[in-house]
Amino acid sequence: MPAITARDRTILIPGDPGWDDARKAWNLAVDQRPAAVALPTSPQDVVAAIQYARDHGLRAAAQGTGHNAAPLGPLADTVLVKTSAMRRVSIDPAARIARVEAGAVWQEIADAAAKHGLAALAGSSPDVGVAGYTLGGGMSWLSRAYGLAANNVQAIELVTADGRPVRADAGTEPDLFWALRGGGGSFGVVTAIELRLFPITEVYAGLLWWPAGAASQVLQAWRELTQGGLPDEFTTTARLMNFPPIPDIPEQIRGRSFTVIDVIHLGAAAEADRLLAPLRALDPVRTQSRRSPCQPWATCTWIPTARSRPRATGGFSPACPRGPSTRSSRRPTRAPPHRCSPWNCGTSAARYAAPARATAHWPRSTPITWSSPVAWRLPRN
Repeated sequence: MPAITARDRTILIPGDPGWDDARKAWNLAVDQRPAAVALPTSPQDVVAAIQYARDHGLRAAAQGTGHNAAPLGPLADTVLVKTSAMRRVSIDPAARIARVEAGAVWQEIADAAAKHGLAALAGSSPDVGVAGYTLGGGMSWLSRAYGLAANNVQAIELVTADGRPVRADAGTEPDLFWALRGGGGSFGVVTAIELRLFPITEVYAGLLWWPAGAASQVLQAWRELTQGGLPDEFTTTARLMNFPPIPDIPEQIRGRSFTVIDVIHLGAAAEADRLLAPLRALDPVRTQSRRSPCQPWATCTWIPTARSRPRATGGFSPACPRGPSTRSSRRPTRAPPHRCSPWNCGTSAARYAAPARATAHWPRSTPITWSSPVAWRLPRN
């Protein structure tokens, strides 16, 4: 491969300063070794990266955060276009539209939208990339009421394989727009997405915990709940959590296994309490549910870390940055280092937790074909 000139500073090859950091995915279990890494900060930089790949007969693969890095496969003949530096988020509160660049993560869009009393169909982890999640379909805690994230895309900006910047929406490039929403993004390098927002400021959310030995009884009750005609505003999942005996895990749960039911409800707390009554009758060892800001990872998908604070009763409480984390505590606690979902997180204690997850119902929305991201071959000029 020819040497990179000074004007190509957004492209790195093996041996360049910063190479090892540039090639890493968020998922450190995947050892990415591409032919080159492009670090664009603008759509023009993406065009230049695609042109570089074309000039050298290489493939191109886009990556925002690298949570789902494994499906990219071997990258020896690939320019990895990492959009993580493209993080601009803008909100149009009147139109209820967010324009999000390809490197932005859900924490950034959720914080920006919340200032206007709006919410996006965010994933369960604050550091998952908006682009990859949305292009793959995007199953949110709010999807039963509002559909998949991909169904709520207004427009997508991307650079195609021939190096052409394109804006795809329902009226312009409609076939490409259709394919991008749920197709995994393998039709170009996405540089920005416009998403619909919703006037939601808080939800009723929480978790119920039982010892793993109660799984049979709890999951049967949970199954009956999900088959009982739940309102679309009510979403619940079931997980089997196995915590390893390592120091990162709070002592109260270290080396133990649990059955966990998660709940988010957009309606009245009284309705949620009524629906959850059969599960609460099974005497959970820990229950926490309350009205809270509409950021599911702050309320419903907590993963314990060494900073979690034990309760006097021998339980434990999530360290939530937004306020009191248990009924027995009135002081805000420090945020944990990784506020993410146990099934999505690859850092700290969560990388060792191996839950099984099941979703109560799929949303009532147009079916989408699911696929994984792939690298694509570019024609030479």
